[in-house]
Amino acid sequence: MRVTTAPLQPELDRIVAAGAGAVIAELRWDGRTTRLASGVIELGRPRRAPVNGRFRIGGVTEAFTATVVLQLVAEGRLGLDDPLGAHLGNAVPDITVRHLLGHTGGLPENTVAEHTGPGRPRRARELVDLAVLSAPGTRYAHSATGYLLLGMVIEEVTGRPYTREITDRIIKPLKLTATRTPTSSTAINGPHARGYLMTGGRIRDVTRLDPTAAGAAGGMMSSAADLNTFFHALLTGGLLPPAELALMKTPGIGGAHGLGLEIAGSPCGTAYGHRGAILGYTTLSFHSSDGARQLSLSMTPYDDAAHAALQAALTTGFWS
Repeated sequence: MRVTTAPLQPELDRIVAAGAGAVIAELRWDGRTTRLASGVIELGRPRRAPVNGRFRIGGVTEAFTATVVLQLVAEGRLGLDDPLGAHLGNAVPDITVRHLLGHTGGLPENTVAEHTGPGRPRRARELVDLAVLSAPGTRYAHSATGYLLLGMVIEEVTGRPYTREITDRIIKPLKLTATRTPTSSTAINGPHARGYLMTGGRIRDVTRLDPTAAGAAGGMMSSAADLNTFFHALLTGGLLPPAELALMKTPGIGGAHGLGLEIAGSPCGTAYGHRGAILGYTTLSFHSSDGARQLSLSMTPYDDAAHAALQAALTTGFWS
């Protein structure tokens, strides 16, 4: 199955027309790379969105965090079935590292913004005491809280900030020059499209925010090219041994998520990667198992219709 670049630009244009300020995409297909963008850097101004633009990647951060956790497992410094209590003294003991990686820990989703951030201690007890929605290991339920806890586990095991581990183990070796771990800076460094939110019938600019609240669950920024480079290295064995990589790619409860990767069907077969959203930005990054066919895309939606247009674009333009 071959790809042509002709359908790509119209699909990006449709997403913008449906309610997004900009869309930035990079498609790598059997040795060829296509970078495209639609929309503008800032609504109401004529400057076009940059094809090399940077953006907040939201939940795609989880793939980076999971990779570091599984590297520690491969090094024998961490066990997948270690209870949290073995590393985070007061955490619920029945929840394991494996549960958190696969979103089967039974923890709530909506605690990131309220319970983390600068000036507020990130205590495991504070997070997990809020609620346990189900018995660990019994059902899939996406939980950003679980990945915040995994960031704490990385720090406890290594004695270093999880941001430093991601930087030294992934960002620097792969030369991901547009990729950053969360800091207290509210700016996006480098070229970027502005992010928006519709509130009270008005479009509000939400580009500047403190990403440390999202932390190891969603606080990173990157570019489409860097995401494709990261996932190519991951899926071709450049970051993990075969056993740990297989755990990421093996469907768990519900069938749509391994230990750190989302698993999706496509006309070209199974695709692996991750989706992510944070205020003002929606990102997806999916790839064939051998890394030969890759798509990373970011949009800045302000209308829900843009999300439907994005799905249509994937179906009719990118994987067909």
